[in-house]
Amino acid sequence: MLLVVTNSEDATADYFCRRLRRERLPYIRLDSDAAARRLRVSYDARGARLWIRGRWWEPSDISNVWLRRPHSIQTEAGRDAAERQHVSAEWGEALEGFLAHIPVSRWINHPSANVIASHKLEQITRAQRVGLAVPRTLVTQSPAALRAFYRRERRVIAKPLASGYLERDDARGDTLIYTNEVKPRHLRKAEQVRACPTLFQVRIEKQYDVRMCIIDQELLAVAMQRNDRALDVRRDNMDGVAYRQVIPSVRTQRAAQRLVASYGLRFAALDFVVDAAGSWHFLEVNPNGQWAWLDLGGGMDFAGQFCRALSKSGTVRHHG
Repeated sequence: MLLVVTNSEDATADYFCRRLRRERLPYIRLDSDAAARRLRVSYDARGARLWIRGRWWEPSDISNVWLRRPHSIQTEAGRDAAERQHVSAEWGEALEGFLAHIPVSRWINHPSANVIASHKLEQITRAQRVGLAVPRTLVTQSPAALRAFYRRERRVIAKPLASGYLERDDARGDTLIYTNEVKPRHLRKAEQVRACPTLFQVRIEKQYDVRMCIIDQELLAVAMQRNDRALDVRRDNMDGVAYRQVIPSVRTQRAAQRLVASYGLRFAALDFVVDAAGSWHFLEVNPNGQWAWLDLGGGMDFAGQFCRALSKSGTVRHHG
C-alpha cells in the first residue's frame, strides 16, 4: 500500500491520486493538517498502528511512502493557544513515531535524505564530483570579491541561496526574488552584500532551461524555452514557455543518477541550462521538487512514469 503524506490543499497530490485511481494502484492519502480529526494512532504490545480509511494499518502494510507537503496538525482541543499547541505537538510526535517504523528504503523521500540534499553549496560541490558541469560560482559578503569576480567574468547573475519568497504581514506586499543579471550600476551598491552571504554565478548564454525528474533512477528531461529569452524561466507564472522532451547525453544521465543516488533519494527534480553548444550546466537539486505542471502544462507524462516505478518496485500491486 502506498501512503501519500501531504496536506488537504495539495493540488499535485490531487492530480497524482486521480492517476493512481486510473491505474488501479492502491493508496492511502494522509492529510497531516486534518490528522486530529480523521486519524488515530495506537501503540501497545502489538506495536504501532494507524487508524485511517476505516481500518488499522501496521507499518509493515506500507510498501511506499510518498512524502509530499505535510503541514502542521490543526486541532481545536485545548482551552487556549498553549494547550492547542501542546495537543498538536503530541499528535505530531505520535504520527511521526508510527512513520518512523517504516524502513528508509520505502520512502520517496525520507525526510533526513531531503534535508541532506537541500543545501545549494553542497549540491554544487557534489555535482562537480560526480561529473556535472557547474557555472563558476562565488558566495561572498565582500564587495571587493564581487567586483573582482565581475571584472573577470563580465556576465554574472545573482540568485537566492535559500528561498526567493518574502512573505510580509500584508500579502499584497509579498515579494518573489528571481535570478537577475548583475549590471555595472549594481556594483555601485556592492556594499549591500555585507548584509548576508550572496550567491553569484557566471551567466550561461542558454538555449533553454531543463527540468529533469528522476524516480527510482528512471529519467525524464523536459526543455523549457521562452520566446522572450527571459533570464529566469519562472517569471510571469511561466507564461509563454514551450515544452518538449529532450534526451541528455549518456554521460549527463549517469552523472545525474549518481548524484541523486548519492543522497539516498528515490525522487528528485534537477535544474539545468543548456548553452548554444549543447552543453548541460547543472543549477540545483530539488529533492521534493514540483513536476505536475510538466504534465498539465507541458504535455508530459511523469505521473505515468511515477506509477510504473511504483509497480516495478514489486511492492505496489494492482487491484483485481
